[in-house]
Amino acid sequence: GVEAQFVARGEYKSAANLFTQDRYTEPHREADAALVNGLRAQVWDAVAASRGVDVATLDALADRAPLLRDDAVTAGLVDRIGFRDEAYARIAEKAGAEGVSPETGDADGEDAPPRLYLSRYARAKKPSVPGVKSHPKIAVVTVAGAIVSGRGGRQTPMGGSNSGGDTIAAALRQAAVDDDVAAIVLRVDSPGGSVTGSETIWREVVRTRERGKPVVASMGAVAASGGYYVSMAADAIVANPGTITGSIGVVTGKFIARDLKGRLGVGSDSVRTNANADAWSINAPFTEEQHAQVVAEADLFYTDFVQRVADGRNLSVDAVEQVARGRVWTGADALERGLVD
Repeated sequence: GVEAQFVARGEYKSAANLFTQDRYTEPHREADAALVNGLRAQVWDAVAASRGVDVATLDALADRAPLLRDDAVTAGLVDRIGFRDEAYARIAEKAGAEGVSPETGDADGEDAPPRLYLSRYARAKKPSVPGVKSHPKIAVVTVAGAIVSGRGGRQTPMGGSNSGGDTIAAALRQAAVDDDVAAIVLRVDSPGGSVTGSETIWREVVRTRERGKPVVASMGAVAASGGYYVSMAADAIVANPGTITGSIGVVTGKFIARDLKGRLGVGSDSVRTNANADAWSINAPFTEEQHAQVVAEADLFYTDFVQRVADGRNLSVDAVEQVARGRVWTGADALERGLVD
């Protein structure tokens, strides 16, 4: 089979546990339980406020889910059962739109207002006015998907996107020297990835601020590990309450496919110039010396990560260490701990 050989810094750094453990470790379980319970509390509170249902009732309904449609109406989670056209009709009725059929929501007169869908509205461009100087612009630089070294941009085998450190850094440099750009929003929706790629982006955020141009990091659904790394030097970090962030830690290692290749009858050999030239080969585990080097490298990366969080967030190293160790937090939890603004 395939053997996994990884080193993690931070007992909560669980990215490799899928390959190295057959069940939860206690820190992994603790972090995941806190995360899902925190997200549940946010959702329950929002639904309770919106629908006028108390949290205890919601919890009981969740234990019965999935609910039948009539049960959902009875519980007050939805107002009525209907189809798309009936929803449009209700919107038209609520808006007092003229020339719209109250039964179907379709236009039944020449004076019926046109429908403008959000996706089309977002693509609409405001026409420029001759002789009027354009206002300062806000540049949006997006870090989406896994962070990789180099240019990136190619899709992963599973169809996901990635962000190359060099590509994002170039976009930041371009915005930094553009006099029409007043500030930059770094939109991050990434679980992290390459240390080198993350450091490249982080460095460019620092340089952009040194040029006097503000940078605000805006976190999407996930901005963890490298996703937090690229955000931490911004003037301000904005997260949603349910954003998955933090994961200040390091995991590094490799898979060893020697046994699998042997079973398949695939041979391999190598020529090397030095003792550790093939340290990252999939054909053999790390030697003791190589493993010690990987551990030292992980320690160095982790120390740098914690120190840069401390510098960027104006926290002590000890304070960062308490919320680091690879643990993930919701945006709401991160706000309480000074990791976001």
